[in-house]
Amino acid sequence: FQDTVIDTLVAKTMRAARAFKRERVVLGGGVACNRALQAAMEHAASDTRDGVRVFSPSPRLATDNAAMIAAAGAFRLALGTPVSARFSAHSSLAIPGMFDPSAPASAQSEASVS
Repeated sequence: FQDTVIDTLVAKTMRAARAFKRERVVLGGGVACNRALQAAMEHAASDTRDGVRVFSPSPRLATDNAAMIAAAGAFRLALGTPVSARFSAHSSLAIPGMFDPSAPASAQSEASVS
């Protein structure tokens, strides 16, 4: 199964890079940790004459949504914020200590993570 998914992702990604004349492919999210996908993308990029380069973050920076949701839940639990069984998901909730795109620029430096 994984090989089929990787083959499909690589083929479509390289086709899109050529079609849109892109020189860089950036892997992100949890899938960026998949070493087989990284290797296949790098191999496909090296086989092109288009000069495509593949970039992927270190595993420490390649988190998936489940990890982010769990972290947000852990912050809320630590703050003692009660959550009912009818809790709704909101994609724009801020995570304490993280960059908030809706905050004024002057407040960003206070919330940035070192």
